[in-house]
Amino acid sequence: MKNIFLKLTLIKITLCFVYQLNAQDESMYLNRDSTLQISVYLETYFGYDFQEPVNKQRPDFLFNHVRHKEINLNIGVMKLGYKKDRIRANFGLMAGNYVSQNLVDEPPALRQIYEANIGVRLAAKQDLWLDVGVMESNLGFESVIGANCWMMTRSILAESSPYYLSAAKLNYQTRNEKWLFAFLFSNGWQRMVNGYPSLGHQVKWHPNKRWTINSSSFIGKVNISNNQTGFIPTVQQRYFHNFFFKYEAGRIGVIASLDAGLDHSENNTDKFSIWMGSALLLRYRFNTKFALAARGTLYSDNNSHNVVSKDFNDFMNFGFSLNLDHQITNNVLWRVEGKRFESRNPIYLYKGNPAHFNYYIGTALTFRIGEF
Repeated sequence: MKNIFLKLTLIKITLCFVYQLNAQDESMYLNRDSTLQISVYLETYFGYDFQEPVNKQRPDFLFNHVRHKEINLNIGVMKLGYKKDRIRANFGLMAGNYVSQNLVDEPPALRQIYEANIGVRLAAKQDLWLDVGVMESNLGFESVIGANCWMMTRSILAESSPYYLSAAKLNYQTRNEKWLFAFLFSNGWQRMVNGYPSLGHQVKWHPNKRWTINSSSFIGKVNISNNQTGFIPTVQQRYFHNFFFKYEAGRIGVIASLDAGLDHSENNTDKFSIWMGSALLLRYRFNTKFALAARGTLYSDNNSHNVVSKDFNDFMNFGFSLNLDHQITNNVLWRVEGKRFESRNPIYLYKGNPAHFNYYIGTALTFRIGEF
């Protein structure tokens, strides 16, 4: 443990030293050329859950902004990026509530890894790359980097699918940048170690500057632990697909997304479990400084295969959120969001009694230098 803290301290000192060397650079990038880039992201927040949980912890199926009535760090990232000729590499460390909540199943020595990958360009005249290591997932339209998203909090779709993968990814982008194709071989459903060999794909199409259309998948084995298994892990085969489109024109933006998953038991292939989730986001930019966004989500997991409900065998939840952004500077974003959850089963608690509803309001201040 002492060695880990020593390594983190040395990295911090190194980053501070490099920052001083680049202090005269007034751009938002901490680098003198495009070969080596240092990026920093911080997201602090304060949230109030109207159920007032005694342990100050929000519902178990959430992995971001999980603390009640506390000023806290959702995520902080320091990242080094290198790109020259036909080689690229990224290494980033992170800390915050997201880490302690979402990476609890990873070995302690790996939980602070945000990204660690190396890429090789396989063709000199084509944008064909092979990247290997820990990287952002190919699934979904949302990122753990909140400033890249339209809302302060993530949707249930994002919280119940991988944010990262430990994978080998072969990806190709056409010269006109309208098409992106990727094939992935990973260690499993958001697992750095102790997972199962899994496959995935991604096809992204930009017919023009306004539209983005994406199709992504995951195929592999997963461990299921819920009420039906007595919380004893059982291995099942999983097939998952995410589809979304994004439209931005002037001040108006729209995102629509659909998740669909299917699990089946290795011992009983006739027994299937299906879950689905959908999300619709609308955003309106008043100007370059202010934007208003709304999100509606519906998530159904009848057998609690992907979203575990401790007291019930099924999960059905509707959510609505309203978010206001204020871009204070190019680097600093302040946002406020109110959220309402409604569940078919009384999975929430209000003053010690089961409840069908959950209300939340939060605010976040983000700071970013570099690319994420």
